Amino acid sequence: MSWKDTNNGKTDVELYDQFIEKFNQDETIAKVMEDEYEGEDKPLILEQIASNLSQIAAVFDDSDPEAKDICVQRFRAMRSRHVLDKALRPVCKSTDEDLEKAEVRPFCLYSIDASKLYKEDLADLPDSPFKFARLAIEHEMDCGFEDDSDDEEWEDDDDDEELEDEEDEIDTEELKKELEAAEKEESESKGKGKACDSKGGDCCCPENKDCEDDEEEDFELPFEEDECKALEVSEGFKLLKDHETKLREALEKETGVSIDKFKCFTFPGRHYIVAWLEGLGIFGLRISELYEIEEEDEDEEGKPSTSKAEA
Repeated sequence: MSWKDTNNGKTDVELYDQFIEKFNQDETIAKVMEDEYEGEDKPLILEQIASNLSQIAAVFDDSDPEAKDICVQRFRAMRSRHVLDKALRPVCKSTDEDLEKAEVRPFCLYSIDASKLYKEDLADLPDSPFKFARLAIEHEMDCGFEDDSDDEEWEDDDDDEELEDEEDEIDTEELKKELEAAEKEESESKGKGKACDSKGGDCCCPENKDCEDDEEEDFELPFEEDECKALEVSEGFKLLKDHETKLREALEKETGVSIDKFKCFTFPGRHYIVAWLEGLGIFGLRISELYEIEEEDEDEEGKPSTSKAEA
């Protein structure tokens, strides 16, 4: 199946309605979280769960008829990303043992998310490296499910002791409550009143305080603008060492886009080899630098312990 055509003879609306109907069934969530669900759409369900527990749900509200059009568009993007991710993630993970100080994973930012969540109407890759960095960081904060895909390895683990540990079991009832609470909070926030003005009246703020400037403060990045750069794609591939050819060929094959259409964006701790895929958004590879953290606490033998983490 190509990422460009995931419809199987149905319309985007039909596929979305079918998915949401299944998603809203209690037994679907329970089976997925208890690892008893075998459907091909399991990754999509997991992504929808994660989205509903994040700020994404405030914009893409599947219970709001007025938001259906953008929800349908986002679900189309989800299906396309899943096709690409399924093909490329195993290739990326095959580099883990050789690249000791870096981790390669698929990266995807839906154009519909850029537009509706981050207020950036893109028709191509951002012209500014700093703009790309802002989008990438905010996206990764909202969309951790992309990295959580790696955690599904436990499904094939026969460690019965770990699986039987009641403290580590996933409470599906608790998850259901969290989803319901998130939906309730979102619904209440939409009905708090008119936008505030200096005269008070109907107001969403406590004590009718003036809040003409009620937008959140700009998100601050942990680096300077001049540390963000756009490079030739060849510079990005150099970071992959002996795996360059394998990943280059996989990207071209799965996306159908010539490698010369890709660009490398880089900022401290992160490097991206990405292209613009019409109808989907920004897609490619993310190379995360790994580093050692010296923990202050000493182990039982009095030696400091270290752990590996992403930059």
